[in-house]
Amino acid sequence: MLRDKQWTPLSVNTLNERKPQGEGGREFFFRRGISAIELATVTRQLATLIQAAMPVEEALNGVAAQQEKRRIKNILLAVRSRVLEGYTLAKSLEAFPEVFPQMYRATVAAGEHAGYLDRVLNRLADYTEARMRSGQKIQQAL
Repeated sequence: MLRDKQWTPLSVNTLNERKPQGEGGREFFFRRGISAIELATVTRQLATLIQAAMPVEEALNGVAAQQEKRRIKNILLAVRSRVLEGYTLAKSLEAFPEVFPQMYRATVAAGEHAGYLDRVLNRLADYTEARMRSGQKIQQAL
C-alpha cells in the first residue's frame, strides 16, 4: 500500500506482539479452508493473469479485487503482503495450510522453480475441479 502511494516510511514501530497460532490474531481468522470450487476459480484466475505476464503480486491483487467473499479477498491480500515482503508465492501460501493443501503448495513451488507457474496453476485448477467432480460422483453413488 505504501509503495502504491509512493510513500516511504521514516520509522517502524511494533504496536503489539504477534500471538502464536491458536491464540487469536490472523491465524485464527484464516483457520477454515475454502471450497474446492473457490480454490479452483482463484487458481484459474491467477494462472490467467500470470500467463498475461502480470507480476505475481499484481495478479494476487487483481484476483482479490474480483472476489465477492470478503474472507477469500483477505486471504489473497495476506498472501500478496507476504509476496511483497520478498517471499515466493509458494512460501507465502504456507501461512494458510488450511486453505492451500501441502500438495498444492509443493506444486506451486515446483512451477516457480521451473519457470512455468502459469501452466502449473492451470493444471492445479484442472486437478482441483476433477477432484471435486469425483467427490460429487462418490456422494451421489452413496
